[in-house]
Amino acid sequence: MTTLWLLLLTILSIGGVSGFMLFWRGNARVLHDLQQRMHTQSEQLLALRARVERLEVEMRAVLDRTRQVTPPPAVAPLGAELAPRLAAAGASTDELIRACGMTEDEAELVMRLHGRGEA
Repeated sequence: MTTLWLLLLTILSIGGVSGFMLFWRGNARVLHDLQQRMHTQSEQLLALRARVERLEVEMRAVLDRTRQVTPPPAVAPLGAELAPRLAAAGASTDELIRACGMTEDEAELVMRLHGRGEA
């Protein structure tokens, strides 16, 4: 009877070890697949980062070219504050344009809002 128990325990031990080995191999395969996916995604992320950096450089170049083609208007430092006072004091539209760095439309609007009634 003791021999039978030893034989049974041996069979169960071998079965347990075999099961553990199969489980371990399956996990190793899953781990390998996950490492491959992570490596692929890492490469894709690096490629995407390089592309974003290239696009940033291109956008800066486009912005610089745009600024060269259409420079910002030169505005006198206190033009927005000074224009209503000048209009109320009787300045002309041309004087507002020169003194405050305004466009003609802006100067006409200030004249309508703050001028003495002459446009």
